[in-house]
Amino acid sequence: MTREIGGQDWSAADAWRQRFGMMSASAPSFESALESNQEIADAAGAPEDRIKRAREEMRRIVQEHFGGDAALLAAVDSAKVTSEQAMNVLRDAQRAPTSAEYGSLEAIVAFDGTRPSFLVRDGDIDFESSYCTSPWKTTLKPRREQLAAFAACVGRIEVGEIGIGTAFLISPTLALSNRHVAQAIAQFGPSGITVKSDVYLDFGREHQGRESHDRRAVRKVLFAGKRLIAPPIDHEKLDLALLGVDASSSSEHRDRRLEFAPSVAEVDAGWMVATVGYPADWRQWVPTEFVNEYGELIAKLLEGEKGTKRFAPGQSGGMLAETANATGPRSAMHDATTINGNSGSPLAIIDGAAPLQAVGLHYGGQWAGQRANWAHVLAACANAEVTGGVDLRTALKQHDITL
Repeated sequence: MTREIGGQDWSAADAWRQRFGMMSASAPSFESALESNQEIADAAGAPEDRIKRAREEMRRIVQEHFGGDAALLAAVDSAKVTSEQAMNVLRDAQRAPTSAEYGSLEAIVAFDGTRPSFLVRDGDIDFESSYCTSPWKTTLKPRREQLAAFAACVGRIEVGEIGIGTAFLISPTLALSNRHVAQAIAQFGPSGITVKSDVYLDFGREHQGRESHDRRAVRKVLFAGKRLIAPPIDHEKLDLALLGVDASSSSEHRDRRLEFAPSVAEVDAGWMVATVGYPADWRQWVPTEFVNEYGELIAKLLEGEKGTKRFAPGQSGGMLAETANATGPRSAMHDATTINGNSGSPLAIIDGAAPLQAVGLHYGGQWAGQRANWAHVLAACANAEVTGGVDLRTALKQHDITL
């Protein structure tokens, strides 16, 4: 992937022309009636219509959830103007859009319904909670029970009642998250890792749903990626941590967990993927050149009340070549709407009626143009070194988990 902020970035410009139906798509299509990039553009309509609808949707959210906040409304109107400028630049093809113009296109895509972000309420996916202009609901509703089981394994990491990030169960008392999330709840030192007091994993935190559900104390960080995680993002580092949590006090929830997909070490472009998680402060993990006023607008409008639980479908962009090492690439790109956080969310491939598995671990996202989020492909990370001087596969096996 190539990128030059504010310069001649033709790969990103072409991606946006394709996304808005201004050139033929080259991305592969895939099964389950999900659309290709060109079909997304066709379903969503002409660029001018998409900009208009997205602006109306953003204004509705500001009016209904933020009391008509004048500054947010002004930012929405500004995003519309800048998006129109960006579309004119893409048509003219004399230069690539600027960072601000790319950022405004991000806002449009986040709210034009092609990549919806559905709320989770009472453990179920609320398919009416997000504006949707493409066939996601038709594709996903028959899988409602399957998706709810996936979402049930995902919880919010909290200090007190302040959301820090996301984690998901891989056994009844083990949860996987990012190392950068673990660094916020634990002290890493030469003698080991010590979890702070008052740290919990809560499987509720739903908007107009369950406030707290099956809350458990986080007792340990059992191991993590070997190297400190700090901005800017370095894809060669393993941003992963295994947490020890209390068993559920409810027999109904005592055995739930997500299985790994050990045979999936490479995620092909075009596969249908999904993730569940909670908004977090993405700004401390995104390189500063990708942060702009429209990024902040997206984060504000998608965050919801108190960082609530969301299900987001999307499409895989294939493996990220920048993470190639002795064993090959180990991160995949995807475009599900996780651009407001979700650090530590599981990434699943939706294929058939089988229970969803944890194929990847979401750890960050890229702004300003060619939207891409990144997830470690867990099977591809099996030989990566973790604290304790062993590889990930060995460390998991020591806790009776097979990768």
